[in-house]
Amino acid sequence: MKQFFKENFGKLKDIVSNNFEKENIYSTQIQSIIKTFRKYNSETIKDEIIESKYFDNSYNLPNENNGFLFLAIVSFHQKHGSLVECTYPSREIILKEHNEFLTSFIEGKTAEQNLDEIFYKLSIYCLADGIHLTNRDNEIFFIQSEKKVLYCTSTYRQIKTNIKDVQDDFQENIRDCIQKSLCIVSIKPNFSYFYDKINKTLDLFMAQDTLNDKQIIESSFENFHNEESTLTFSSYEDFLIKFFNYRKLFKFLLDDVFKIIKLILLEKKIIVFSKLPSNGSLFIISTITLFPGLFSYSQKESIEKNNYEKFLNQTGFPLKLFHNKYVLYPIFTLFDMDKITKDKVDSYIICSSNPLLLQSKEVKWDCLINLDDKEIIYKDDIPEYILEVKSFEKAMINKIVELIKSNEKVEEKYYEKKKDNIEILKYFSNKRELKGEWIVFDYLCKNLIESDKDFNFNTELYETICSENRFIKEQFSEYFLSLFYDLSLAKKKVINKTDLNSIIISSHPLMNNNNQNKNFGILPTLEEYCSEPSIYHLSKIFKNHNILFILKYIETKNFKIWFKEHNEIISYLSEYSEPINKIEIYYENGDNYNGGMKRGKKNGFGNLIMVKSKFSYIGNWKNGKKHGKGNYSSTNENKYLYEGDWLNDEMDGNGSLITEYEKYVGHFKKGKFDGEGCLVDNKGNIYNGSFKNGIKEGKGTLQLINGDFYDGEFINGNYNGKGKLIKKNENIVLEGIFLNGKFIEENSNDNNKK
Repeated sequence: MKQFFKENFGKLKDIVSNNFEKENIYSTQIQSIIKTFRKYNSETIKDEIIESKYFDNSYNLPNENNGFLFLAIVSFHQKHGSLVECTYPSREIILKEHNEFLTSFIEGKTAEQNLDEIFYKLSIYCLADGIHLTNRDNEIFFIQSEKKVLYCTSTYRQIKTNIKDVQDDFQENIRDCIQKSLCIVSIKPNFSYFYDKINKTLDLFMAQDTLNDKQIIESSFENFHNEESTLTFSSYEDFLIKFFNYRKLFKFLLDDVFKIIKLILLEKKIIVFSKLPSNGSLFIISTITLFPGLFSYSQKESIEKNNYEKFLNQTGFPLKLFHNKYVLYPIFTLFDMDKITKDKVDSYIICSSNPLLLQSKEVKWDCLINLDDKEIIYKDDIPEYILEVKSFEKAMINKIVELIKSNEKVEEKYYEKKKDNIEILKYFSNKRELKGEWIVFDYLCKNLIESDKDFNFNTELYETICSENRFIKEQFSEYFLSLFYDLSLAKKKVINKTDLNSIIISSHPLMNNNNQNKNFGILPTLEEYCSEPSIYHLSKIFKNHNILFILKYIETKNFKIWFKEHNEIISYLSEYSEPINKIEIYYENGDNYNGGMKRGKKNGFGNLIMVKSKFSYIGNWKNGKKHGKGNYSSTNENKYLYEGDWLNDEMDGNGSLITEYEKYVGHFKKGKFDGEGCLVDNKGNIYNGSFKNGIKEGKGTLQLINGDFYDGEFINGNYNGKGKLIKKNENIVLEGIFLNGKFIEENSNDNNKK
């Protein structure tokens, strides 16, 4: 068959000139993708290379203190409205320590002028429209210029007060309510790290008899300011996991979460509305964090961080979604109108709590998400088929929803358990109302444990929601990576023509001497296959994706940048890729792999370094699992080394295991001692014999460190059945029947003594 292809290759090429109609329903769309990819490859995309101001790490603070810039108290003044009451450190120190950053914040202005602008924005965002509708709230917002972004985490309190009881000169004792916001301003997107800290600080501050005493605020500032750079990549990811209420997001959106994600990728205009600013703020940030690489941050250098950065460089992540042409406002006010109407902005995602924004004819949108009315409106000019949710996407949402329902049952059991406790019930009633307003779940849990000391906080609720969030984030990470691995492979198939020509000869399914092949389904004809090899291969690659969405997406700025910047090595991570004997890949979790790859999975011989778990494996792989001969060992001070056979990712076959507790040489099955083997524990006791499911079972000998020796049968790790026990120190030999480690033979007295 191979000889046939070689001899008739010229005839096969002539078929290309025949204008036959393809049977592949995707052929027209695939041809458009091929044309676009080849166009991008041949031209320089100068105008599209945009550095995202939202993730600029070029400026580092002098004291390297996790991005903390300053702390501000914003209060509502009866006569003057919202004002920055005070900052820590003082204005003078802020200007002195961060003059370089402040001067560059808005070009053409002095550091003093830029700081005034930042203070003005703080007064607007910290006490945004609608915040008075609740007594406590939390916000995330950005203060941004053309090239820089400040990340702000604020917490708000409103308390009714008797003027005689609480004194506050700043509010002139005129109102019966005191409104204050405590805000941390940072140059790094580490809002989840600061969130819990400022909530506790403001609670303590507002509980004082006099709000003129700022000692609590000053102490918090000193802690932030003097805090060393200890925020590792793993700890920051954990803060993110604890921070967001993905549950609320998915119960509201369901399948629409994919439509929103596709609109973001397509760089469409999205407006989120809620009367409470925090609702939309957390909705937007929660959605954005589903994209790999966005808001990932670590101040402390580590192998994990370095490997993660290499992962981002290989994959081309984070996508350049947000920049000067595509702006992101987690909180948007009427004062920002010029930013999206007069400025040259193509797209935006904004959250507003002012209904006047929705009535403005100047504000355009492609999608309006009304959180209060639980309504999502899509503009008619966006065809429904472009946003169509595919079956595998629906299955993914169903899996997430099922997990959420399961976890809710765990929580309801706790609520039921505490129904007789009126205070707890009242507490939950209040908190569940807040939870419905997108309150951060972490705060609810931490207050819960303070209310009920008997509650098993770590295992029953808090860890449940953390694992739920982690699962959701991992699912979407896999979703995005799979899409872009396939896009990278598609680019490779289109651009590398020499590769395509070789495919005609070597990889056509007919080389298997069968007209049908279960891996390919219905085979293409030779005419169909040879006319444009890319079409057949791309139709396979995109068979699970919405091809009409892909057609629109490849026209966007963020895709064009990704097309140029990603490393094509990631194409081997697509499940449709061809095998390769050696490749170096960095994974999102910080792991590093060197070795063979087939259909996107580790295959053949390779070395995997697992940074988080501190283990490494070097040996054979099959279908992404350890399979064959291999060594698995710890990379830290904990002693662990296995050398031997593997089957489907488990120790299986002959091998040796050395840990700090024991040494074993023998047979394994499904990761446990099974069959014949020799075990030496850390005390020096030696067992030679049979094992079953990790336990001594069958015939064997046991030499104890005290000199005792047993030769006989074992069941469940104990002497059981026929055996002979020699007690060296007592000069006794017991031979006969044993049960659960005890000798039960009737004539075992004097007759068995030497």
